[in-house]
Amino acid sequence: MGIMMKEVDELSDMGRNVIVTSHYEVIEHENGINIIKPKTAGKAVDNYLSLEGRFDIIIYAMLDVDSEGNIEYKFLTQPKGQYHNLRSPFGMFDKAEIPNDMGIILDYVNKYQEEAL
Repeated sequence: MGIMMKEVDELSDMGRNVIVTSHYEVIEHENGINIIKPKTAGKAVDNYLSLEGRFDIIIYAMLDVDSEGNIEYKFLTQPKGQYHNLRSPFGMFDKAEIPNDMGIILDYVNKYQEEAL
């Protein structure tokens, strides 16, 4: 993971938007609350590094199935239930759920960055 993060940091320092995808795992806590987090190589990594702590924007891909069985793929942009670690700068996304299209995500990011200047 160290090599990957070094590359991410170098690209980010050059002003590039960097997109990192990951599988996730469900962590079951004693209090009955399940938390979803990026899957890492194990507890040793989790004890020394918060992967999601390295990023300004964290979204999750999800799907909704309606009563007729139609599937709609989406990105969740704001914390909701067990997706507690989602984040983005305030005002970047105008909706909690947006279409699963990375081009749309980049449009939101670029618009936010242009307005911030």
